Formats: sequence, structure tokens, C-alpha cells
Amino acid sequence: SESAYQHAVLYAKDRVQGAPLGEMESNTIIKHGDVRRMLMQMRALTEAARALNYTASSALDFGEKGDTDAYQRLEFLTPIAKAWATEIAQEVTSLGVQIHGGMGYIEETGAAQYMRDARIITIYEGTTGIQALDLLGRKILRDGGKELMKLVVEVEASIKILKTDYPSLNAITEELTEAVQIWKSASNELGERIPEDIDLVGSSSVNYLMLSGTVLGGWLMARSAMIAEDKLSLDEKFYSAKLATATFYAKHILPRVSALAKAALADSSLVMSLTEDQF
Repeated sequence: SESAYQHAVLYAKDRVQGAPLGEMESNTIIKHGDVRRMLMQMRALTEAARALNYTASSALDFGEKGDTDAYQRLEFLTPIAKAWATEIAQEVTSLGVQIHGGMGYIEETGAAQYMRDARIITIYEGTTGIQALDLLGRKILRDGGKELMKLVVEVEASIKILKTDYPSLNAITEELTEAVQIWKSASNELGERIPEDIDLVGSSSVNYLMLSGTVLGGWLMARSAMIAEDKLSLDEKFYSAKLATATFYAKHILPRVSALAKAALADSSLVMSLTEDQF
């Protein structure tokens, strides 16, 4: 994802095509709003996925030093860190091809290679579906959602700090507050319905995993925004970019949570009702 992003940025700064809105002369495509949107999407998703994997890795480090609670956190985060991040890589590298236009589809630019390399990792990581079944079946249902709720408490604690100490990050606070409530509500409803409908595990698990990853990514981006706000005067260029990226994630990526939750909670018959010969 990071390589695809850097590759796309270099191309966007060099490729001249079309006049930006309000201008008469052709200019580099990074001047175009939609190209900027795609670059920001690549940047924000990559940063969130990286943060999630670092968080899981740090739990492993603490666990190896004897912190048993950290191992429980690691077990919960592992399927999300694997599958959500690898699915994000599909989106990010695909956007990289899109930014290159028709040139991105041929080998000359190298953009397609990043997408091809990313495509296999959703399989290498045990497949997204298997990781999702692990998350919902073993990491949530088996322990009654205890580790999940510990994590929710941490997210809500961050929201409390955002509300009291960081009024300038209100856009992030509002979106994250809504997202974590949706996540918590969907988790509770699935926990109640699955014992009566086992097919719901298979029909909802991937959407639920993507929901979980999206919320956790938003939480970690919010935490990075708080750090960036505190250190803004030390390196205005670097930390203002962090703030902009975190806010973009909150306003452009976190709204996906609502749709993912609705899909995860949809009746399992929508997936299971066709007979085999109807496919």
C-alpha cells in the first residue's frame, strides 16, 4: 500500500492532463480534486492499517514479557490486523492503478504490479473469510465479547479525552463516537441472534470484520491526531499533514461503518436461500 501510494504521488505530480476546474491551462493531475481524493484515501487507509498492525505487534511484545492480558489483546486483534489490512491493500493498490489511468493497466508504469502483489495476501493470510470466522466465532462468541468490550472501553476513553481536551478535533470526535456505538450495538445484536441462527456467522463475519477494522482504524487515527495536535509547533508541515489525514479518515472512511453494520446484521436467508442449482 505504501509503495503504491508513493508511486501514485510521483506520477500525479508529473503527469500533465486537463485543466483543473476554474483554470484554462492544462496542469499536473495532482491539481485535480478527484485525484487528490484518491491520494488521500490511499494515504489514510495505509496509515490506519499500519497503526493497527503496530498495535497488534506491540501486544505481542508485551505478551512475550509476561503480560497475559496483552496476549488476549493480540489474539483478538490478529484476524483484524491480517484480514482488514489485506483487504485495504486491494483498495489502495487499485486506486494507484486508477490514478495512472490507462497507463496503470500496462507494465510500463509498474502500478499494476503493486495490485498484483497485494491480491495474493488475502489468501496468504489464511483468507479473509477464515480470519473473519475466527474473529466472530472464536474471539467474540466464545468469550462472550469480553476482550471486545475491553477494547470498546479504551476507544470510549479516547473519545472522552478528545471531547474535553481537543475541541479542535471535533470532526474526528463526532464520527468516532457514532462509529463505536454502531460497532458496539452490532456486536451485541449478533451475539444475541447467532445462537438461534448459526448461518448468520458465515453470512455476516466478513462484513463484521471490516466493520471492526474500520472502527479501530478510526480510533488509532484519532489517537495519532491528538499526538499531532500536541506536537504541531515542533514540525508544522509533518504534523499538520497527520491532522489532515486523520480528519479525512474520519469524514470519508468512518461513514462506511453504518453500511457495514447493516450488511452484517442482514438476515442470513439472503445468503443461504438459493439452492445449489440456482447458482
